[in-house]
Amino acid sequence: MKFLLICLIIPIISYADSLNVKVESLYNHGQYQEAISKIDKILSNTSNIPDSTLIKLYSCQAFSYVALDDRDRALTAFRYLLILSPKIELDPRFVSPKIIGIFEESKRIRGDSIQITPSPFININKLKSQSNKNRALRSLLYPGLGQLYQHKKTKGYLFLGIETASIIGLVTSHLLTNQAHNKYLDAQLPDDIDKKYDNYKFWYQTRIGFTISSVGIWILNYVDATILE
Repeated sequence: MKFLLICLIIPIISYADSLNVKVESLYNHGQYQEAISKIDKILSNTSNIPDSTLIKLYSCQAFSYVALDDRDRALTAFRYLLILSPKIELDPRFVSPKIIGIFEESKRIRGDSIQITPSPFININKLKSQSNKNRALRSLLYPGLGQLYQHKKTKGYLFLGIETASIIGLVTSHLLTNQAHNKYLDAQLPDDIDKKYDNYKFWYQTRIGFTISSVGIWILNYVDATILE
């Protein structure tokens, strides 16, 4: 799901309404430093800010930092944004490539490599715990889903593809094993019995191989998504 990030401060923030110039107006008129200052005042003087409003505040803050070529602070603001809404995306129809580039960079390195000051409005540990839980559950559901949740698309699709191929191989080898076993049981001539047994043994061992690979990939995927993140 894509969200169009617009720097609007909604009326439920009473302190924001008391400001002479609204944040979105400052941003739209190119007064980026002033917009950042207003946002800082809102965050420091207003309590019980809803997540939906925090998302708008941090998005506008990040956009402003990008406009000021302050990459590090923009990454931090985007980091808060991703903590609040891990699946949020920017719409290239309305957001500049420069902003999207830094946003994508923040998604790629949004682990501990981006050091942020704890925010009184975001329970980071709680959100990280929920994110870890969601990632673990997706990895258990099917290999690759946990990695896709982390925005690791290459690795996610790799696990998805390998596991799917392994399961298809397992199902196919299981059917052929049963078929070969029945033919082996029906064989009567000595030479035919040996051939049917060898064919049955081949598919039986193949089925074991696909079983091991399917389980192994599932375990490796879970470890990768939850421990080797």
